[in-house]
This record gives sequence, C-alpha cells and structure tokens, in this order.
Amino acid sequence: MLYPAAPEPVRRTVVTSVLAWFVLDSSGSIASGHPSSAAFNLVILLLAIGPLWRRAQD
Repeated sequence: MLYPAAPEPVRRTVVTSVLAWFVLDSSGSIASGHPSSAAFNLVILLLAIGPLWRRAQD
C-alpha cells in the first residue's frame, strides 16, 4: 500500500482531488439548475476530507 510509505503526499493528493471534484461537480450542478446537488456535495466534501485536513503523522 502506498499510504504507509508516503502518508503526507497521499493525503495532499486525495485532498486536492476531492476539492477538484467538488468545484467541478458543484459548478456543473448549479449551472444546470440543480443547486441542491451542490449542497449535498458539500456534505460529501466534509465527510471525505474532514479527517484528512490535518497533516499526516510520520
């Protein structure tokens, strides 16, 4: 597994990827007239990166 070998780079990659998904998917939802989907995305964002927001312990 990669995480035990390099926890901080993996954490940064996951946080960056989830934030990119959030921005793109929420923007598309709002542009298509579905702002409730963007609000639901916020819940998923908090659940996905909440535990990863702090730096990894080496």
